[in-house]
Amino acid sequence: MKIYASAFILAVVLLSLDVNAQEMTGLSCRDFIPTEEARQRFPDLAGACEGIVERDGELYGLFRAEIRRVYGNRITLHLPATDHTFTVRPDPSARVLVDGKKIRPIDLATRQEVRIYLSAREFAKPDVEEVAFVTESDFLVDVPIDELSTVSVPGRVVTSTARREAIVESVNRETREIKVVDADGRIHSFVAGDMVANFDQIEPRDRIVTEYLESVAVFIAPKGAPALGDAGLVEVAPLGEKPGLMMADTYMVAATIDAIDVSERMVTLRDEEGFQTTIDVADDVDMDGFKVGDEVRIRVTEAVAISVVEAP
Repeated sequence: MKIYASAFILAVVLLSLDVNAQEMTGLSCRDFIPTEEARQRFPDLAGACEGIVERDGELYGLFRAEIRRVYGNRITLHLPATDHTFTVRPDPSARVLVDGKKIRPIDLATRQEVRIYLSAREFAKPDVEEVAFVTESDFLVDVPIDELSTVSVPGRVVTSTARREAIVESVNRETREIKVVDADGRIHSFVAGDMVANFDQIEPRDRIVTEYLESVAVFIAPKGAPALGDAGLVEVAPLGEKPGLMMADTYMVAATIDAIDVSERMVTLRDEEGFQTTIDVADDVDMDGFKVGDEVRIRVTEAVAISVVEAP
């Protein structure tokens, strides 16, 4: 039988908690994925988590154990959740909180039930993810010159995409306050505005998914090219479905070429407010057509999609 001193963590964790101040959350242990380090550090606790507790903004996994035997500085514990029995050697200086009193682990009694509270950050990560990436590509765009003709000009587009997920911990129907847990295990609170339709459909353990996209396209505007307009879009989820919201906005910015570095294929632009930025020019774009003072158009597209999905 293996003996793990580190597994007897209740002597450390329980003393830092006020049992009466704990609050069971609507989260499930299945909403967290044990880390490889935790599997090696706490092998006897695998699969025994029975719930998620919150105190002072910190999440803890709850594990129940029954004292089977106490002999010397060795204690045998039984986990009802997994029907697993193991022996530990607690630190002699540690103390366990039982019925509001601190006692030595060796003074625990047979058949006594103890609760082990392990910080979620120590043994698992929330079952959500954050993904971000940037892509670049070249394109051709047809720009109208007059009512009868257009000209095709080269450009370059840089697209940034980010996807973030969070787990709903609790929902207050009266105040519309929602607590969520992000991919790092941090708890955040916010109040859902009136734009969040179907608020009553949100439940603990639901996933809130936010996807953000920004696309910046830059191209030379030929002489005589008219100003291109802006566009916007807002959509909400149909009545009866899980809440969802999508907002998209496209706008044009005019800029002027301030400097050109042909050898490095770099162009410095200045917008109407005097802000400067330097961009790369694609290898297949003929820079001979560029000159200082040319007007450049920057088309920016921003989109945000927020949706609520049920827990897997």
